[in-house]
Amino acid sequence: MMGYKAYFVDMDGVIWVGSKIIEEAVRAVNILHEREKIVIFLTNNSTRSRTSYVKALSDAGIKWASERHVVSSGYATALYLKKLYGGGKAYVVGESGLMEELISQGFEIAEPEDCWDKVDFVVVGMDRKFDYEKLWNAMTAVRNGAVYIATNMDPTFPSERGLAPGAGAIVAAISTGAGKSPDIVVGKPSRIMFDIAVEIAGTSNALVIGDRLDTDIVGAKSAGLDSLLVLTGVTKPDDLKKSDVKPNYVLNSLIDILNII
Repeated sequence: MMGYKAYFVDMDGVIWVGSKIIEEAVRAVNILHEREKIVIFLTNNSTRSRTSYVKALSDAGIKWASERHVVSSGYATALYLKKLYGGGKAYVVGESGLMEELISQGFEIAEPEDCWDKVDFVVVGMDRKFDYEKLWNAMTAVRNGAVYIATNMDPTFPSERGLAPGAGAIVAAISTGAGKSPDIVVGKPSRIMFDIAVEIAGTSNALVIGDRLDTDIVGAKSAGLDSLLVLTGVTKPDDLKKSDVKPNYVLNSLIDILNII
């Protein structure tokens, strides 16, 4: 694993699991930074803004991280839609972090009643207050012609209580009601997020580090990047044995990378 200029590091399942910090992983990324490696944090979790993630990383012990070191699926979605469409009105199934990122890129947030008339986009991310009304609003707007965007399709994410339903579960419900799949999926394994990270890092000589085969590892391959699977999150050794998806490297914990770099 020597020779990479940049390291694209997932957060959920790598740096923390729910509210529990993986201290060894924090130590590892701090040492990578001290060795003048470029570290970019990539996460499919859209619930927080980059500003909020910077605070969370700082609280975890990663004091040097700034907004330029974070690419969330919410930020990537806002950036990508800005590039494609310039702006517009979006009905958001998601939390404040996703809305903040869209607003920062000049998008107007639609009210629920707008879904029955005309909105330009329906943007769906993780929403822990998702309910029947939001499902109805979103499917109606999509059926009325709104461009349908998913920040990511993760069916689950790791928590202290085990696997919790992710944004992909919400997208599945809306897709069933709307009668169609999303027009655009931004988060991993889409290469959109990786391309943004490469642009920020200024190099494609990068190693993707994550805990999921279906997003981190598949996404790295689609972007032409090497990958490292850590076994601190969703994927367990038996999952890896049964899967056709194989990373370039596998480690029990991110701290083990220091024995190889």
